[in-house]
Amino acid sequence: MNYKYAINLLAIVTVILWLIPVIWVAINSIKPTKVINAPIPTFYSFTPTMGHYTELFERFQFDRAIFNSLIT
Repeated sequence: MNYKYAINLLAIVTVILWLIPVIWVAINSIKPTKVINAPIPTFYSFTPTMGHYTELFERFQFDRAIFNSLIT
């Protein structure tokens, strides 16, 4: 096996392994809470919701925290 090919393959595998949890979190962020906490995970059959983001900004004042982080 060529050294350059092995390095490229290692880089691709590393990126894929890094992206899997990021994609999983992104998908779960738009799933309803009942679907996330279900005993049997569903990957396709759910209705996307932005409720978690709405709660983040309304309940926890996330916009203020981001603003404070930007000015300091």
